[in-house]
Amino acid sequence: MVSIMVKLIAIDGADGSGKTIISQHLQEHLKSKGKKALIIEYPRNTFFGNIASKLLVAGRNRSDSETAVIPLLLAFSYAVDFLFSTVSYRFKKGADTIIFVRYTLTLAYLPERIGTILFIFFTKLLPAPDIGIYVKVSEEIALSRFDQVHEKELPQITENPILLQSVNKKMEKLSKLSSHPKWQELNNDGDLETLFQQVEEIYDNSHL
Repeated sequence: MVSIMVKLIAIDGADGSGKTIISQHLQEHLKSKGKKALIIEYPRNTFFGNIASKLLVAGRNRSDSETAVIPLLLAFSYAVDFLFSTVSYRFKKGADTIIFVRYTLTLAYLPERIGTILFIFFTKLLPAPDIGIYVKVSEEIALSRFDQVHEKELPQITENPILLQSVNKKMEKLSKLSSHPKWQELNNDGDLETLFQQVEEIYDNSHL
Protein backbone atom coordinates (compact mmCIF):
# COMPACT_ATOMS: atom_id res chain seq x y z
CA MET A 1 0.00 0.00 0.00
CA VAL A 2 2.33 2.74 1.27
CA SER A 3 6.09 2.43 1.44
CA ILE A 4 7.11 1.69 5.03
CA MET A 5 10.10 3.95 4.50
CA VAL A 6 7.88 7.02 4.24
CA LYS A 7 6.44 8.23 7.54
CA LEU A 8 3.06 9.92 7.60
CA ILE A 9 2.04 12.71 9.98
CA ALA A 10 -1.49 14.11 9.96
CA ILE A 11 -2.33 17.51 11.42
CA ASP A 12 -6.03 18.20 11.63
CA GLY A 13 -8.35 20.70 13.26
CA ALA A 14 -11.04 23.23 12.49
CA ASP A 15 -10.48 26.40 10.46
CA GLY A 16 -8.32 28.88 12.34
CA SER A 17 -6.76 26.27 14.63
CA GLY A 18 -3.22 26.88 13.35
CA LYS A 19 -2.59 23.72 11.32
CA THR A 20 -0.47 25.49 8.70
CA ILE A 21 1.94 27.19 11.08
CA ILE A 22 2.28 23.98 13.10
CA SER A 23 3.09 21.95 10.00
CA GLN A 24 5.68 24.51 8.90
CA HIS A 25 7.37 24.46 12.30
CA LEU A 26 7.36 20.67 12.36
CA GLN A 27 8.91 20.62 8.91
CA GLU A 28 11.75 22.82 10.17
CA HIS A 29 12.14 20.64 13.26
CA LEU A 30 12.53 17.55 11.09
CA LYS A 31 15.01 19.41 8.89
CA SER A 32 17.15 20.08 11.97
CA LYS A 33 17.26 16.31 12.46
CA GLY A 34 18.45 15.69 8.92
CA LYS A 35 15.07 14.64 7.57
CA LYS A 36 13.16 15.97 4.60
CA ALA A 37 9.44 16.50 5.17
CA LEU A 38 6.95 17.35 2.44
CA ILE A 39 3.79 19.26 3.38
CA ILE A 40 0.57 18.49 1.50
CA GLU A 41 -2.14 21.01 2.30
CA TYR A 42 -5.68 21.29 1.00
CA PRO A 43 -7.16 22.52 -1.22
CA ARG A 44 -4.38 21.76 -3.69
CA ASN A 45 -3.90 23.25 -7.15
CA THR A 46 -5.71 20.39 -8.87
CA PHE A 47 -9.03 20.11 -10.71
CA PHE A 48 -11.01 19.13 -7.62
CA GLY A 49 -8.85 21.28 -5.39
CA ASN A 50 -9.73 24.33 -7.47
CA ILE A 51 -13.42 23.46 -7.23
CA ALA A 52 -13.05 23.36 -3.45
CA SER A 53 -11.33 26.75 -3.52
CA LYS A 54 -14.22 28.29 -5.48
CA LEU A 55 -16.71 26.82 -3.00
CA LEU A 56 -14.78 28.39 -0.14
CA VAL A 57 -15.07 31.78 -1.81
CA ALA A 58 -18.79 31.24 -2.45
CA GLY A 59 -19.25 30.17 1.14
CA ARG A 60 -18.20 33.54 2.54
CA ASN A 61 -21.38 35.27 1.33
CA ARG A 62 -23.74 32.30 1.32
CA SER A 63 -27.35 32.62 2.37
CA ASP A 64 -28.88 30.50 5.12
CA SER A 65 -30.42 28.18 2.53
CA GLU A 66 -26.94 27.39 1.21
CA THR A 67 -25.34 26.46 4.53
CA ALA A 68 -26.01 22.75 3.97
CA VAL A 69 -25.33 22.67 0.23
CA ILE A 70 -21.89 24.29 0.08
CA PRO A 71 -20.25 22.17 2.81
CA LEU A 72 -21.54 18.98 1.12
CA LEU A 73 -20.14 20.00 -2.27
CA LEU A 74 -16.95 21.19 -0.62
CA ALA A 75 -16.55 17.91 1.26
CA PHE A 76 -17.02 15.91 -1.95
CA SER A 77 -14.42 17.96 -3.85
CA TYR A 78 -12.04 17.76 -0.92
CA ALA A 79 -12.53 13.98 -0.57
CA VAL A 80 -11.72 13.28 -4.22
CA ASP A 81 -8.63 15.50 -4.11
CA PHE A 82 -7.63 13.90 -0.80
CA LEU A 83 -7.98 10.33 -2.06
CA PHE A 84 -5.85 11.08 -5.12
CA SER A 85 -3.10 12.56 -2.96
CA THR A 86 -3.03 9.69 -0.45
CA VAL A 87 -2.46 7.31 -3.36
CA SER A 88 0.14 9.47 -5.11
CA TYR A 89 2.22 10.80 -2.20
CA ARG A 90 4.23 7.59 -1.93
CA PHE A 91 5.73 8.44 -5.32
CA LYS A 92 7.18 11.74 -4.08
CA LYS A 93 10.92 11.48 -4.43
CA GLY A 94 13.40 12.60 -1.81
CA ALA A 95 10.95 12.93 1.11
CA ASP A 96 11.10 10.58 4.08
CA THR A 97 8.13 12.16 5.87
CA ILE A 98 4.83 13.47 4.54
CA ILE A 99 2.85 15.98 6.61
CA PHE A 100 -0.82 16.10 5.67
CA VAL A 101 -2.55 19.32 6.72
CA ARG A 102 -6.11 18.01 7.15
CA TYR A 103 -6.95 14.34 7.30
CA THR A 104 -9.99 12.26 8.32
CA LEU A 105 -11.14 14.60 11.12
CA THR A 106 -12.14 17.05 8.39
CA LEU A 107 -15.21 14.87 7.86
CA ALA A 108 -16.65 16.76 10.83
CA TYR A 109 -17.72 19.41 8.31
CA LEU A 110 -20.44 17.03 7.12
CA PRO A 111 -23.71 16.37 8.96
CA GLU A 112 -22.82 14.35 12.06
CA ARG A 113 -24.28 10.97 11.10
CA ILE A 114 -22.83 11.03 7.57
CA GLY A 115 -19.48 12.31 8.81
CA THR A 116 -19.21 9.61 11.48
CA ILE A 117 -20.01 6.79 9.05
CA LEU A 118 -17.50 8.08 6.51
CA PHE A 119 -14.89 8.63 9.22
CA ILE A 120 -15.10 4.99 10.29
CA PHE A 121 -14.96 3.90 6.64
CA PHE A 122 -11.98 6.05 5.68
CA THR A 123 -10.11 5.20 8.89
CA LYS A 124 -10.11 1.58 7.70
CA LEU A 125 -9.41 2.45 4.05
CA LEU A 126 -6.68 5.09 4.26
CA PRO A 127 -3.14 4.59 5.56
CA ALA A 128 -3.00 5.22 9.30
CA PRO A 129 -0.67 8.13 10.17
CA ASP A 130 2.35 7.35 12.32
CA ILE A 131 1.40 10.51 14.25
CA GLY A 132 -2.01 12.16 14.36
CA ILE A 133 -2.20 15.66 15.86
CA TYR A 134 -5.58 17.22 16.56
CA VAL A 135 -5.32 21.00 17.07
CA LYS A 136 -8.05 22.57 19.20
CA VAL A 137 -8.81 26.28 19.47
CA SER A 138 -11.65 28.33 20.92
CA GLU A 139 -14.20 29.78 18.51
CA GLU A 140 -13.35 33.33 19.60
CA ILE A 141 -9.66 33.01 18.74
CA ALA A 142 -10.33 31.16 15.47
CA LEU A 143 -12.76 33.84 14.29
CA SER A 144 -10.31 36.61 15.18
CA ARG A 145 -7.68 34.92 13.01
CA PHE A 146 -9.93 34.82 9.96
CA ASP A 147 -9.89 38.63 9.74
CA GLN A 148 -6.09 38.63 9.79
CA VAL A 149 -5.59 36.21 6.90
CA HIS A 150 -8.33 37.21 4.44
CA GLU A 151 -5.99 39.34 2.36
CA LYS A 152 -3.58 36.44 1.87
CA GLU A 153 -5.66 33.27 2.05
CA LEU A 154 -8.99 31.84 1.05
CA PRO A 155 -12.03 32.59 3.23
CA GLN A 156 -13.09 29.77 5.52
CA ILE A 157 -16.36 27.90 5.31
CA THR A 158 -16.79 28.14 9.09
CA GLU A 159 -16.70 31.91 9.40
CA ASN A 160 -20.20 31.46 10.77
CA PRO A 161 -19.56 31.16 14.56
CA ILE A 162 -22.46 28.74 15.06
CA LEU A 163 -21.13 26.45 12.33
CA LEU A 164 -17.61 26.68 13.72
CA GLN A 165 -18.81 25.68 17.18
CA SER A 166 -20.68 22.72 15.69
CA VAL A 167 -17.63 21.57 13.71
CA ASN A 168 -15.42 21.80 16.80
CA LYS A 169 -17.75 19.57 18.80
CA LYS A 170 -18.08 16.99 16.03
CA MET A 171 -14.34 16.97 15.37
CA GLU A 172 -13.59 16.29 19.03
CA LYS A 173 -16.03 13.34 18.99
CA LEU A 174 -14.41 11.88 15.88
CA SER A 175 -10.93 12.22 17.38
CA LYS A 176 -11.98 9.91 20.22
CA LEU A 177 -13.37 7.21 17.90
CA SER A 178 -10.02 6.22 16.45
CA SER A 179 -7.45 4.13 18.30
CA HIS A 180 -5.02 3.99 15.37
CA PRO A 181 -3.94 6.63 15.17
CA LYS A 182 -4.71 7.82 18.65
CA TRP A 183 -5.10 11.53 17.97
CA GLN A 184 -2.95 13.64 20.26
CA GLU A 185 -4.60 16.91 21.25
CA LEU A 186 -2.89 20.29 21.14
CA ASN A 187 -4.56 23.46 22.40
CA ASN A 188 -3.65 26.54 20.36
CA ASP A 189 -5.28 29.16 22.57
CA GLY A 190 -1.95 30.08 24.16
CA ASP A 191 1.44 31.32 22.96
CA LEU A 192 3.23 29.88 19.96
CA GLU A 193 6.46 29.09 21.81
CA THR A 194 4.65 26.65 24.10
CA LEU A 195 2.73 25.19 21.18
CA PHE A 196 5.89 24.59 19.14
CA GLN A 197 7.57 22.95 22.11
CA GLN A 198 4.62 20.57 22.49
CA VAL A 199 4.72 19.71 18.78
CA GLU A 200 8.42 18.90 18.99
CA GLU A 201 7.83 16.70 22.04
CA ILE A 202 5.11 14.76 20.28
CA TYR A 203 7.42 14.04 17.37
CA ASP A 204 10.52 13.32 19.46
CA ASN A 205 8.60 10.94 21.75
CA SER A 206 7.30 9.02 18.74
CA HIS A 207 10.83 7.78 17.92
CA LEU A 208 10.21 7.96 14.17
